[in-house]
Amino acid sequence: MKKNLILFIALIPFLALGQEKENRISSSINQVTVFLNQAQINRTAKAKLKSGNNTLIFEELPTQINPQSIQVSGKGNFTILSVSFQINYLKTQEKNNEVKKLETSLTSLNKNIKIKEALREVITAEETMLKANQTVSGSQTGLKVAELREATEFYRLRLTDIKTRMVNANAEIDSLKKESKQLENQLSNLRAVASAPTGEIIVNTTAPAEMQANLELSYLVFNAGWIPTYDIRAKDINSLISLTCKANVFQNTGEDWNNVMLTLSTGNPTQSGSKPELNPWWLDYNYPRPVSQSQSQSFMNSVPLKEKSRKVEEVSDEKMVMMDGYFAAEAAPASAADFAYQHDAMTSTEFSVDIPYDIPSGEKQHTVEYKKHELPASYIYYAVRKLDKDAFLMARIANWNNLNLLSGETNLFFEGTYVGKSYLDVRKMSDTLELSLGRDKGIIITRVKGKDLLSKQLLGSSQKETRNWDIAVRNTKKQAINIVVEDQIPVSTNKEIEVEAVEISQAQLQKETGKLTWNLNLQPGESKAMKLQYNVKYPKGKTIILE
Repeated sequence: MKKNLILFIALIPFLALGQEKENRISSSINQVTVFLNQAQINRTAKAKLKSGNNTLIFEELPTQINPQSIQVSGKGNFTILSVSFQINYLKTQEKNNEVKKLETSLTSLNKNIKIKEALREVITAEETMLKANQTVSGSQTGLKVAELREATEFYRLRLTDIKTRMVNANAEIDSLKKESKQLENQLSNLRAVASAPTGEIIVNTTAPAEMQANLELSYLVFNAGWIPTYDIRAKDINSLISLTCKANVFQNTGEDWNNVMLTLSTGNPTQSGSKPELNPWWLDYNYPRPVSQSQSQSFMNSVPLKEKSRKVEEVSDEKMVMMDGYFAAEAAPASAADFAYQHDAMTSTEFSVDIPYDIPSGEKQHTVEYKKHELPASYIYYAVRKLDKDAFLMARIANWNNLNLLSGETNLFFEGTYVGKSYLDVRKMSDTLELSLGRDKGIIITRVKGKDLLSKQLLGSSQKETRNWDIAVRNTKKQAINIVVEDQIPVSTNKEIEVEAVEISQAQLQKETGKLTWNLNLQPGESKAMKLQYNVKYPKGKTIILE
């Protein structure tokens, strides 16, 4: 027995040497790369490794981690054996700063409520004592009239003061309790998030000797991203365009980003990096299948009136398939579209922010400015008086493609005044970027019906109507402007209806659309007038709308 005990004691060091040491470590965020729909978190930590196998557990992490994105590296004479991710349902997240602040405010508020309630009790006691003294004084006899008047005035003043203080105290207590209730509701929502489980990353390492390791950890999280927005400012039509690029950063990951360096990326980390592969495109005859009478009738009901004269046999040469309650031609079993892949060739762009930011977890968005541009622009006004009484100022920016802009909402400022919102859609832009700067009340445009508004003439089996409009543009601004004024004449789609442009005041006419365009240059205070007149000839007994 004694020999066995000695042998067991001798084996203890060797058993301890082979046993893994579990070490829970904390880490801090030092850099965040925010993508449009996710974010990459970079953390740093220090860990003391013992000789042999070690298990390091990075704790207090969000649960919304993409396990496949986890990367761990370090400096030191040790080897990383494996990395895994787990959710700890027994340990909840630490309180964030917002919860701590709200709890402190709620404690102070409740303390203030108790003080106010105590003061209200003092006021009530003072009122009770005063009324008791009034009863005692009233039971005494032999008081003179002057003394009674003086006592009555005293009690009136004192009771008035007491009642006033009581009303004020009740109002203050009600207000404080209302504020306390709001804080409790807000805390309840935040605590529900804080009571959620936490994520943990387990890193298994081995080291030949005891040492201090410097570790770097990175991973992708969901519920985070950024939305591009812009501020567009123009001092006047002779100045540069000031374009401020901003990002509305949001994150609801469960962990706060405190004092971190941000990088905004236009990339998509979830997009596949594998090149597409073309599969064989097998081609064969398309054999029709018989169509029942009920199917034929259903298909005919889906055909427009002008096409219902077609016989069913004319469309039954193709395979028919039910789609949304109607029959349509079925595609071939294998076509090029079935093996097509969409590939975005545009490379991602990153914007590094030079100053650290605090972005707590929550529903609130945080605005981050990441770029400013001063851009030369040409300005021109557009007006369609038939549709709108105002002129709209447009700024044209050439060679904008190197600005790396994304589609987003814009706030417009002109001449130091906020003029409204717009939307910048870069997918529809050409080599010249056009930005709308809103309405300009300094341009006055009128469109008045002429005296010969309506003229009907009977010409045999036809009749002719005439429309006449007087259009005027006046520049009330202190600088010259270029303005494009648009109007239109009708375009006939029936050979029995003839349209004749009688007077268009040298406007450019697009015959296919009937659009009229006047390109005008107006000096300060200058006005120009245009005349629009057209005739419409059509058969008698018919009705057309010319307004």
